[in-house]
Amino acid sequence: MYKILIVDDERIERNGIKMLLGKTGIECEITEAANGRDALEYINNNDIDILLTDVKMPFMDGIELIENVVKLNRSIKYVIFSGCSEFDYARQAVRLGVSDYI
Repeated sequence: MYKILIVDDERIERNGIKMLLGKTGIECEITEAANGRDALEYINNNDIDILLTDVKMPFMDGIELIENVVKLNRSIKYVIFSGCSEFDYARQAVRLGVSDYI
């Protein structure tokens, strides 16, 4: 079973991603966080396999979150989803080893 953390400041987005994941039929345990700061605190205290994160959020954005999690040296897969199409975010994501930028 995969442990997935969904991070987005908009509840409707988190709910939509949970719904889509539920339709895959893949067994997973899904946890949510509303911003990068809360997500980092959760990751510091729990194991996850996949981090799905938005880029633009209050307190700590998705890129900064991934930078902090990479320092923890965990084997986590990272996927960024965003309505933001700025190339700089994608470039930073690739540098951090993000699996996909949606």
